[in-house]
Amino acid sequence: MKAKDIMTKKPTWLKPETNLRDIAKKMKELGTGIVSIGNGDKLLGMVTDRDITLSLADDINPNITTAADIMRKDIFYCYENDDITIVAQDMEKKQVRRLIVLDNDRSKKLVGIISLGDLATHTHDKKLCGEVVEIISKARKAA
Repeated sequence: MKAKDIMTKKPTWLKPETNLRDIAKKMKELGTGIVSIGNGDKLLGMVTDRDITLSLADDINPNITTAADIMRKDIFYCYENDDITIVAQDMEKKQVRRLIVLDNDRSKKLVGIISLGDLATHTHDKKLCGEVVEIISKARKAA
């Protein structure tokens, strides 16, 4: 099975100047914990629900703080034809719950997002998914 078989397709893009309140509303509307930040076809970063929560803990104003202020620029990704076993190993190694999925022609066009939830609900290898969750969770506790 390939990443493209289980990824969430056509992820939503928001502009870097979008404020955190609007990002949170979009996440709620879509039922997701991550949004892509970019201009046109250029991916600039990602914002997760955790990024917003940690920013609020620093007492920021969600009406004026923007995606550009808090977005993650270190984007971890896989390619749409990558085998899900490799995708799961990458998640373990990078200690992330989600990976951006890029097109196969290596033009780095964003085509989807793959999450631990996708692995859990679309694969028959529950041991693989359990190992990824365990390793990521242990690393988060140690941090």
